Amino acid sequence: MIEYRMMDETCLLCYGLHGGPIPVEETRTPEARPIAAESENGVRQGTIAEFLRAVCRAYGSCAVLAIDGNHVVGKLRFYPQKLVDMLEPGPCLQTPDHVRGIAAFDLESLPPKDSLSEKVLRIWCFQVLNDYSAMAEGRPQRWPSYLRRGIGTTMLKKLIEWSRAEGWDEIRATAIPHIRPLMVWSAALSVERYRKLGFEVTLSANRDQAGPVSQRRGAHGEVIKKMWEPYAHVSDEEASRLYDVALDLKKEV
Repeated sequence: MIEYRMMDETCLLCYGLHGGPIPVEETRTPEARPIAAESENGVRQGTIAEFLRAVCRAYGSCAVLAIDGNHVVGKLRFYPQKLVDMLEPGPCLQTPDHVRGIAAFDLESLPPKDSLSEKVLRIWCFQVLNDYSAMAEGRPQRWPSYLRRGIGTTMLKKLIEWSRAEGWDEIRATAIPHIRPLMVWSAALSVERYRKLGFEVTLSANRDQAGPVSQRRGAHGEVIKKMWEPYAHVSDEEASRLYDVALDLKKEV
């Protein structure tokens, strides 16, 4: 049975799930494990853990975790919109320039929650465990897939419930079209999934079409290419659309 919990100072997930399920024990002492994103970018070991610990201390949490037994199998990261705006270029824990920006960020400058003029959260990253490389190559997966089991939706519901209880006013996110190969490969949820939970679209715009086009042509493997076949009627422009969505937490439910 999968359990869901808010990440806090005692349970810090400092990396993604690309390398497999993460033992819960590792989240209790994250500084003890070398992180490639730190060592490869000249960042002191433990920097990411210190950042996440400070954010959790200031705002209560910054992720929802899905846990199966003793392993983390899903994550939904979020941050106060103000913090996202302050970090240059952003709070991704894997992208080199983001990691260096986190290392340079003065944790003493974290604005207290009570001082925020807008109590808005921004969903930043979503992931459910799956052996993506094996899936793309059509070979046996090294660990069970947790896709299409409602984990993403449940994590989002958990975030909404927690945010209301903690006095946040709004949740914002960037959504993608409801196209399965995009959803499998992306760190974002689909616009339809957000709409079902009450989010409203505030803006839609086209992005660089390289990602969807390369998927369709087989850049991510023949399995992903085949997954595009039911979407032959969807134009590259439509497949490349991004949506800004928002949920007003002050509305009665």
